[in-house]
Amino acid sequence: MASSTCPPCELPSEVGEPDVATAGPSPTRAPTMAPRRSQKRSVEYMLEGTSIKENRHLARFARAPYLQRILDEPACDGMMRRQGKALRKEIIEAYALLEAIEAAVGTTRPSCIIDVCSGKGFQALILAHEFGGVDGAEPPCEVVMIDRHDAIKTGHVASLSNLRFLHADIFAPAFEDELSVLLPAPGSGVCLMAGVHLCGPLSPRAAELFASLGRIDALLLLPCCLDKRTDGALKLRARSLGVDPFELKVEELSALLSARVSGGGEGWVRMGEG
Repeated sequence: MASSTCPPCELPSEVGEPDVATAGPSPTRAPTMAPRRSQKRSVEYMLEGTSIKENRHLARFARAPYLQRILDEPACDGMMRRQGKALRKEIIEAYALLEAIEAAVGTTRPSCIIDVCSGKGFQALILAHEFGGVDGAEPPCEVVMIDRHDAIKTGHVASLSNLRFLHADIFAPAFEDELSVLLPAPGSGVCLMAGVHLCGPLSPRAAELFASLGRIDALLLLPCCLDKRTDGALKLRARSLGVDPFELKVEELSALLSARVSGGGEGWVRMGEG
């Protein structure tokens, strides 16, 4: 059975890191009353630097009304300590996806966003905050992270009522039924599926899911690296045609979706790099 996670970018760097142990107070030392950061994190260095002025996605993160809540959330601390370049990449990709969603739905607030092969779910965290509802005036958008790795730390999921994690293999025979029960009822709002960095067979699988689950209104898909196990023939064909293999991959995915979705696949949205 094909893996549902890209080997080169299988897990974020903080996955699998041991939790910080907390011990009871020493008999000769008073207990610490509040946690204290021992050093400045990558996110603080970034917020004090120039990159947030030079990149619109980083700038949007820096002025987000929910930023302080993320900074103060203990379960998000590992994300905020990622190496600077990796953290900036996570933020840029999350807000590039957000822009693509906004372009797809306009002023309509989506009722559900499915993040396929989410990993730890940084982008899902941002989406859950962005579409969390305003003062109870409208229901929040439900954001569902899906990944098959049970080693992923998901403590941050509990920090938001509209964020959840589904531990599942998208290639499993029962997956479509498992996902269907989480989707909102027809007529209850726009439902989107997003897949970022889906390598090899993951992107075609996302297209298949979108085509077969009629309740999902749009697919936003960003394919990743070509998989040598499944894309060897595609690379040879691209070489013979004198075209970029990644561009050919995108064309093939578009054709696959158009063939499976009635009406020519209007739901297809191609995401460029952030």
